[in-house]
Amino acid sequence: MLRKLFFLAPLFLLACEDSVPQQIPNVFVDEYVYLNNPSSQPINFIGGWIYNPGGYKGLVIYRRYNNNDGNDWVAYERACPEHYDRGCGQMDVVEDTYLECSCDDTRFLLFDGTVVEGSSTYPVLTYRVDYLGDRLHITNR
Repeated sequence: MLRKLFFLAPLFLLACEDSVPQQIPNVFVDEYVYLNNPSSQPINFIGGWIYNPGGYKGLVIYRRYNNNDGNDWVAYERACPEHYDRGCGQMDVVEDTYLECSCDDTRFLLFDGTVVEGSSTYPVLTYRVDYLGDRLHITNR
């Protein structure tokens, strides 16, 4: 019986390998975005967004609310959740409403990162945002 288990264990591990979700490489994220900087002007208003060079393939920072707290902004990784390692695996903002992965045209709602078009089984990677008065601190800690 033990011999059968010994031979079946590798097969079980191989069968489970496909069910393990892909992971965007965990890079250190510790970015400050100064709200009084002219390049940050769009995120001073609800619905505004900017690109930032942090993260694995860059960040998108979006302004959702006007409560003057950390929940007002959200920071997303620009790497496509399912195609992060491909040349087409960087998402772009389209129509000021969606993040779109050009590999498969999957669209995520910029407001909260939910899939609105396409078949992605993985969510957009979201980073922590702290509001510090005149700046945002974006981290993955």
